[in-house]
Amino acid sequence: MPVVSAVAAVHDRACGEPGALVAALVAMRALAAAGVAIEVEVPVIAARLQDLPAVLELATRAVPTLRALRLVVPRGTRWPRRWRRRRSTSWARASPPRSRAGHRARHRRAAAGDRRRPVLRGGGAPAAAARCASIRGAPPPSPGCAPVAACARCAVAAQCPGVPASYARAHGDRQVRPLAERPRALYEQRTTPRRRWDDAARAAARQVGLLVLRPTVHCNQDCTFCSANESTPNVWADPARMRREIARAARRGLERVSFSGGEPTLARELPGYVAIARRSGVRKIELVTNGVLLDRRARVDELARAGLTHAFVSLHGHDELVSRAVTRKEGDFARTMAAIGHLVDAGVLTVINHVVNARNARMLTRFVEVVHARFGGRVMISFAFVTPQYKALENIEIVPRLSEVRPHLQAAAWRALALGQPFVVGSRQGVPPCQLGPFEAWSDLLQLAHEAQAEDAPQKVQGPRCGACRYARYCTGVWRPYAARFGTDELEPVPGAPIGPAERDALLAHARRPPWGQPMSFDQVAPLWRRPDLEAAGPPVITDDAAPAPARILATTRPVRLLMIGSGRRARQLARAAAAAGGLAVTGVCSPHVDHAERGAFDGCPTFTDLAEALDRTRPDAVVIAAATPAHVATATAAIDAGVPVLIEKPVATTEAEAAALVAHAAARGVALMPAHNDRFAAGLEAFAAEAAGHDVTITRRSPAGAPDVPLAWSRPALYESLYHLVVLAHRVGGDELTVAHVQHAGDDRLGRLRAELTAPGGATVTIAWEVGATDDALIVTAAGRDAVAPARHWRRVGRDVAVDRGDGAPRARTPRGSDAALMLAAFRDAIRADGPAPVAAGDAVAVMRLTRLILDAMAAAGAPFVRPGSPRHASSRSLSRRYS
Repeated sequence: MPVVSAVAAVHDRACGEPGALVAALVAMRALAAAGVAIEVEVPVIAARLQDLPAVLELATRAVPTLRALRLVVPRGTRWPRRWRRRRSTSWARASPPRSRAGHRARHRRAAAGDRRRPVLRGGGAPAAAARCASIRGAPPPSPGCAPVAACARCAVAAQCPGVPASYARAHGDRQVRPLAERPRALYEQRTTPRRRWDDAARAAARQVGLLVLRPTVHCNQDCTFCSANESTPNVWADPARMRREIARAARRGLERVSFSGGEPTLARELPGYVAIARRSGVRKIELVTNGVLLDRRARVDELARAGLTHAFVSLHGHDELVSRAVTRKEGDFARTMAAIGHLVDAGVLTVINHVVNARNARMLTRFVEVVHARFGGRVMISFAFVTPQYKALENIEIVPRLSEVRPHLQAAAWRALALGQPFVVGSRQGVPPCQLGPFEAWSDLLQLAHEAQAEDAPQKVQGPRCGACRYARYCTGVWRPYAARFGTDELEPVPGAPIGPAERDALLAHARRPPWGQPMSFDQVAPLWRRPDLEAAGPPVITDDAAPAPARILATTRPVRLLMIGSGRRARQLARAAAAAGGLAVTGVCSPHVDHAERGAFDGCPTFTDLAEALDRTRPDAVVIAAATPAHVATATAAIDAGVPVLIEKPVATTEAEAAALVAHAAARGVALMPAHNDRFAAGLEAFAAEAAGHDVTITRRSPAGAPDVPLAWSRPALYESLYHLVVLAHRVGGDELTVAHVQHAGDDRLGRLRAELTAPGGATVTIAWEVGATDDALIVTAAGRDAVAPARHWRRVGRDVAVDRGDGAPRARTPRGSDAALMLAAFRDAIRADGPAPVAAGDAVAVMRLTRLILDAMAAAGAPFVRPGSPRHASSRSLSRRYS
């Protein structure tokens, strides 16, 4: 929005409209409140008519979230002739106040801690005056601008459009000074500041001996934590360019070239690339692959003959079920295992890349056993922690805490030693040595210290105590998104004298068993590396993530027997909620991997891997389904066919059509099917929602930026699952026939603000307002009065505290009688005992899925960046993809 002056008389005269400045400020406030980003454009005029610092003060008072103050030089042809001379001032007269405005703008951003973009921007002015703007490439079309004489000697003449013709006519090249060299700030990328290289980082970069080259970033799997996207470097899809890059790498003397992706085997030219690298003198040629297209021996032999020496094969589960849950592809586990066997038989040194994440962390020991049984120690396992970037930010639930992974990783390491299975733990992938206990020598930290310091350091952060660690010189810490989410309290300094260059060389020179260079027992570890006290302690004892809740069984009646389908975190939470609710008993747990689950919440329960057997043996009164969403329909159908009521986690299916079919099937069989909409059971909310039905209602959610359910990237599936909870409440007060009237959103790299206005057939509106970045976590439901006189009513929850104001101005505190999940299970229990309808109708799940999808469709139509231009293409099995359509 344009603002000429902070003085109303000057601004209104320039705009030709009385009251224009006040109207502009009011409009800016309203637009900013609605989530619109505001930039103020200021035409630079004579200093006697304009105080630029005052304009900045006025604009930031009106809009504290002001994105930019854009200074432009007015072009005389756009103004009435009588205004031309007084509005086009010389740089000599405008520069002092302009400099003060820039100084004040920089201090405002510094005080706010925001370094993402400048407040002050320049336009229509020489580059010497536009010090806070970024310019790249050729200048944009700028009619009415042209270089003056001084521009011929300027270092940025190729990008600067010159000065307005009206300025040149009035002042010539006065105060237009050519720049002798390019100002660095003019050419820096604003979203990711240029890295500051020091001598240590330059020295580390010179010693890096590995170059990663990518023929593609596309993939034939769809891993939920993929660390490649359209911004990944060294992607050479053009064969001629790839061949040149291979030759250049060889001339630089690099000893190792790694072909990665995406999935590099999708490139038909891959054998040729390997052959060129071999002929160019590269000693080690590696392939990073999922192995799916190498399940035929002929393809592997072709690569081996071309010169392939190493393979790094991704395998993220010990069986088909775990593997497909991570890769979203059915049948690929067997193909990858076959490819590993072919590579080993062809003489290629093969390492299995096992990315540790929330879905496979508790099964690491079983993975070690399966790999050793299949390959007999002929391959090495590389344990890598999931990198919280790119797709992992869209599926943040896949990133566990290091403290949760640590006991499982150490237990797997002990088992590998016992079996003689080689392994290594990837430090660059996010596992610092302080998490390894007695297995510090199995970290690749010292081997890859140069690569980590040269490439990873800007993206990682150490904890406040890391300076006292013996590895402080080489360890770069944890990924910054991980630290932002979980903090750095888990990072504990490893005691001992600091390891310097001499100690590092001595440790790396210590004799170890070829070909892996990894120790196979503690006796092969250098004394400097050993931790005798931790070695003597033996394998860790793995416990559940929370103590089991004490069972509360009513003495007056038999408890309702539950069969739990699923053994993950949500299943354990529901088991503890069932114990807290009373009158419920979990009498069985069914999951393909129940033997690897933490048993605290299921202690003493029979376990099953087959659903039919579990139903037959336990004869439950009800089934609770807390398995992965793609398994919901099949498991619920089996329970319904057995005549057992079902409580099923949300969303009940991956598509609305599947959900509707499941609801119809339950109705036809006369079996209760209840979606787990536990949000409706918060203390006092159900009664308040019943009273609010038919009124205009606003549902406000304020979330801290680090809240667990706040998506960390623009991901439609992740936003769907978080938004679903708010739509549950909107549906409760608005009914099945709600439609989306209007949607607004804000946010750059992720959602910052969302406002969705929904309309009921009777004319009432339900508004969902979600604000990310608040200091507290609050949910507020406001029901408007029936007329202008009647007061509004509020239900408010901040943390665990609940208060209800029924319009009399006296909020009444409500004490929750248990968690939302416990209250939901209690209501489900009572319905089963009374043989009555489910407290939440099954059809509600379909209506909520539909409404959530419509809101996201409206956001996409309004420009929400769910799909990024040039993003990689991935392939997933249709039954495993999260479509929610």
